[in-house]
Amino acid sequence: MNCSDLTPFVLFFLNALEDVLEHETMVLKEKNETFKKYTKKIFEVIKGSKKADAEFLTFLAAQTLFSVDGARKIEIAQALNKSDN
Repeated sequence: MNCSDLTPFVLFFLNALEDVLEHETMVLKEKNETFKKYTKKIFEVIKGSKKADAEFLTFLAAQTLFSVDGARKIEIAQALNKSDN
């Protein structure tokens, strides 16, 4: 028959959640800026002559920055509309 107030616990939990979300938002913004720099550099180096190469390198850059597990061969093939052979 515990009738204690849970407000302090809920406030603590919500504050902790807010801190984590703010941190993750900052990390994602930094990664997005890095991705934009990589993409710009990729297209400067490729210079439009090999669009498939640029798409592949852009995909790998995205996987490197944003993926936890990287990309499997089948996922790379699907992203580039190619067969996995």
